[in-house]
Amino acid sequence: MTEASAAKARLRRSCLAARDALLIDDRLIWDEAIIERILARPEVQETKGPVAGYWQMRSEVDIRPVLAELSGRGVPICLPAVVDDELVFRSWKPWESVVPGGFGTLVPPPDKETMTPKLLLVPLAAFDRKGARIGYGKGYYDRALLRLGAAGGMTAIGVAYSAQETADVPLEPWDRRLDMIVTEKETVAPKPSVG
Repeated sequence: MTEASAAKARLRRSCLAARDALLIDDRLIWDEAIIERILARPEVQETKGPVAGYWQMRSEVDIRPVLAELSGRGVPICLPAVVDDELVFRSWKPWESVVPGGFGTLVPPPDKETMTPKLLLVPLAAFDRKGARIGYGKGYYDRALLRLGAAGGMTAIGVAYSAQETADVPLEPWDRRLDMIVTEKETVAPKPSVG
């Protein structure tokens, strides 16, 4: 394990513990603020999609109301699923079923169409003000963000509580910064020139 990987593992544990310690009553109120903030973003208002969301697990922000709103506007929605050790995005509508997908996730069934999202709402364990994120340690989103970013025209919005912010996330060569992070308090928009 590299020094950066070890530091990220420590930060992951610390920030996830901070998120898990948040009171459910507070999180429910904050989720509403985060949903409003996401839906107010020009990138979200103007998107034609597809938009990749996620199905909430543990103490993550529940963004399903965002997905329902966008779907109601006719925007194609997809959810992530791990297939052959890679993250793919399967078509989904808010009333459609989901199935267990491993790691405690729920995903669209395997018969759903695979999509290439143009806007991603990304869960995370920790983030910093430069747009760096720490995921859950398997690298699925890291690889997907690099792949989709290389194709161009993709926006990645991290979704988190402010308690998950840390001063500095050590970057590794495969890490791609998020375009912004939305919390219950603010939208953190890193400068594009930050490498």
